[in-house]
Parts: sequence; structure tokens; C-alpha cells
Amino acid sequence: MSKHETESSTLLTRRQEVILKKAFELGYYDYPSRVNARVLASILKISPSTLSEILRRSEHKLVNFYLKKLK
Repeated sequence: MSKHETESSTLLTRRQEVILKKAFELGYYDYPSRVNARVLASILKISPSTLSEILRRSEHKLVNFYLKKLK
């Protein structure tokens, strides 16, 4: 496994990874979205505010990782 793969595979917590993957699979990030945050949170059995926090932190980590690689 390369250093890049190691860094990206440990970037997110397991929970963040699972929720982000489910959001992507169900079309949360599609335009227009196929599922909204309230429905996605219900499917995941978490509150919409918890979902929002988990996605925001996950997205921040991923964007930060990507932008650092551009330097």
C-alpha cells in the first residue's frame, strides 16, 4: 500500500466513511439530489443535525486533504 493510499484510508473514521458512502450511493450529492438530508438521516437512524455534522466534518477532511495535495 502506498503512502497516499494509507493517508486517504485513515483520513475518515469508519462511521464517517459508512455515512458518506451511503449518502453518495443514495444520491445525496446528485444534482438534483435523489434523497434529502431528512430522508437520509431517517434511513441511517440518526438525527438530521447529526448527519449534517458528520457530513460537514467528512467533507472538510476530504477537501483539506485534496487541497494539500495540490501544493
